[in-house]
Amino acid sequence: MSGLFKSSASARSAVMYLYLLLGIVLPMFLMILMFVKSTRELSTFITQFFLIFPIFAIANGYLNISLRSLIASMEEGKSATRDPFDSKAAGGNLVFLCISIVLFWVLFILVEGQFWAKFKKK
Repeated sequence: MSGLFKSSASARSAVMYLYLLLGIVLPMFLMILMFVKSTRELSTFITQFFLIFPIFAIANGYLNISLRSLIASMEEGKSATRDPFDSKAAGGNLVFLCISIVLFWVLFILVEGQFWAKFKKK
């Protein structure tokens, strides 16, 4: 991040705004889209795209857990409940979080181990 910003304060502000967008605004916006029948598929598609960001996956999982009975009754048309670990509640988000743990650790080890330095031209 140091190469993108001139000062650490502007980098910190950019990261805070990004987390605010990905962790609060976007999950709530997509939840509203899910409640509208004509935009439900769009909400599902966009949600799957943003699950690669851990802060979004956590926030979306919390929203899905808290509203799981409402979402289940909306989709199934009757009074229904879901298990919190159901794939339509927070189960899918947990799977993406577990996968991202492994991927980000591998990326971290490659970057810190200077794996990419071997491919630089001298």
